[in-house]
Amino acid sequence: MLVEDPKTLDLLRRMIARLGVDRASEEDLRQEALLHLWWQEQRCPGQKLGWYLRGCWLRVMNILRAGRSIDCPKRHAGRVRYDETWGEQVPSRAVQGVDVRGEVSAHDLVAAMSRRLKARERETLRFLAEGLSDREIARRLHLSHVAVAKRRRKIAAVACRLGIQPPARIRHR
Repeated sequence: MLVEDPKTLDLLRRMIARLGVDRASEEDLRQEALLHLWWQEQRCPGQKLGWYLRGCWLRVMNILRAGRSIDCPKRHAGRVRYDETWGEQVPSRAVQGVDVRGEVSAHDLVAAMSRRLKARERETLRFLAEGLSDREIARRLHLSHVAVAKRRRKIAAVACRLGIQPPARIRHR
C-alpha cells in the first residue's frame, strides 16, 4: 500500500511543506492527503503514483480554497480586532476606517433577492449565504456542480438587476 511506503510519505510531506502554511495546518493537510491517498488506492487500484499524488494535491488545494478556518484569508473581513484605545473588540473593517452603519445587512440582500428567484434558486442562494462551495451545494441538492454554477449565474443576474455589486476583490476573478 502506498500509505505505508516511505518514499510516498516523503513525497507527500514535501508537497505539503511547499505550501508555506503553519506547522499545525501542515500536519492537518498531511493527514487529509494521506486519508485521500488511502481512499483513492482503495477505490481505483493499479494507477501510477503520479495519478494518486495529483489527486492528493487537488484535495489539499480544495481544502485550502474552501477556507474552513476563521483565520484563513477568505474570512479576513469577519475578523475582530482588539482596540487598545477603547478596550473593546471591534470589527477589523471599522478599525480600517470604513463606516459600516450605512451598509445593508446580508440578510436584507438575501430577502430582496429571494422574492425574485424561483424555489430552486432560493435554495441555492440559502446555501451560498452559508458559505458553501458549488460542489458542497451540489452534494446537498443531489445535482452536478455545473447545474449549481448555472443557478449561481441566474442569482448573479438578479443581483445585478437589483444594483447589488460584488466586493472589489471578487469582481476581478
